[in-house]
Amino acid sequence: HLAVVKEVYLIKNELEDIGELSETINGMSNLRILSFKDNPLTKAQKYRDYIVILSKTLEELDGKKILAKEREYLVKLYALKHAKQEKQG
Repeated sequence: HLAVVKEVYLIKNELEDIGELSETINGMSNLRILSFKDNPLTKAQKYRDYIVILSKTLEELDGKKILAKEREYLVKLYALKHAKQEKQG
């Protein structure tokens, strides 16, 4: 049911924890536009990076386009960090 959703605007909702929403966002396989403007969670470290990696179909976040280069870079960076963590522990 959420798979058909293409745009979500959750502006000024006092949302603080993206972790609570990550499973829902991940399940929106046609999501193209997402906005969390004016929510505390947008101030979290690496917020944009996390959302871009989480939603592979997202084209715009908080009014700013997501470029293919940006997504590719973040996916590679995350993979490298993940591989390094596995080696260490």
